[in-house]
Amino acid sequence: MKSLLVWFALLGCLLSGAVHAQLTLLGAGGNKATASGNLPNLLSSYTHRPAGNVYGVDSWVGLPPGTTLTPWYSISKSGVSVSTSSGLVSCNSGSGTVTLSGIDFTLTAPSGHNGGYIAVSNSQTCPTLILNNDKFGCSSLTGSNNFTVQLQSTSNVALTIENSDFVGDNCQIGQSSAVYTSSSGSVTFLSNFVEDPQGGQMIDFVGGSGVSVAVDIERNLIYFRNGFVSNYPDSHMNFQQFNGGAVTSDVWSNNTVAVLGYPFTNSGEGPQMYGNISPFTINSPQVENNVFVGFYDGHTTCGGPPPGPCPSISHGVHGPLGTAGTTCTGAAVNSGNYFSYKSSGPADGTQGFFNAYYPNSMNGGCWTSSGNISLIDGTAITPGP
Repeated sequence: MKSLLVWFALLGCLLSGAVHAQLTLLGAGGNKATASGNLPNLLSSYTHRPAGNVYGVDSWVGLPPGTTLTPWYSISKSGVSVSTSSGLVSCNSGSGTVTLSGIDFTLTAPSGHNGGYIAVSNSQTCPTLILNNDKFGCSSLTGSNNFTVQLQSTSNVALTIENSDFVGDNCQIGQSSAVYTSSSGSVTFLSNFVEDPQGGQMIDFVGGSGVSVAVDIERNLIYFRNGFVSNYPDSHMNFQQFNGGAVTSDVWSNNTVAVLGYPFTNSGEGPQMYGNISPFTINSPQVENNVFVGFYDGHTTCGGPPPGPCPSISHGVHGPLGTAGTTCTGAAVNSGNYFSYKSSGPADGTQGFFNAYYPNSMNGGCWTSSGNISLIDGTAITPGP
């Protein structure tokens, strides 16, 4: 069984007002030669952090330093077409594997188009697509731009993205998911760095009747500054979102998610494992060895309990139980997770969530839970009503 370390770090300031203590982020062009990880100080204030390597904290993830990149508009590869006027890079290989490695999708083309994006459209066939050592994002807010890898083929697509950077600071609203898919197949997302996915969905599965996908998200760093991105100040964060269809497996492993909330004005969540549209089936989801780290943002009014300063996100994990039209099958495992949340005591500015788990969504049914720990005081956290 794959172990899962999902790290949700929702970071704000413990001071009143709108001042935030920003982390030192080195991942986007920082000095990888002298720092231990992208966010090396993320867990320094916690005495109950997990032992072992924390990806993005104790080691680097994302685009390897020194990688030589080729502009997206210069891609010349069999089975791949490029439109410099729209920014669309299409895969229509018909068979076999297409690998795009060392590509910079953030650059403005000579035609003036701001950045490129990848898509497998309805009538196209691209059975296996591998993206590694790539850089995704937008060079500026002007004009049309995109951020996503879009899978909309009626044929199955096995997508793997690894060792890549997704930086959405300059991308427009609605172009913010790292992966947007309505295709059957699989999405494997490994060792990537994601900064400011402005709609909040890192993986957005549209689904639908007869559509199924296997999801494997491991060893990534997701850094989101809600309110610090001027073009989308109040993003609704759901780092994984499903809309109908079926998920044959769902694995979150060794991810670190850092979120600065300013202010909390929405009910965004971490990974969601239920369907927004029914019917939806999820099989054997695994949420193991995850760490969710966060602080209140210093505001005194917010959209829900507990009273006092507001957390940056509402719930760390939202399971499938209690959602009409959603069915959980197989053996679901929730084990070894760490949260900057404590189940008792006053709201003292140390908690980053209203609840570690969405109420009644993971307590019983298909789930087995054990060994989930508070980063703050080391006590056990049990999903409950």
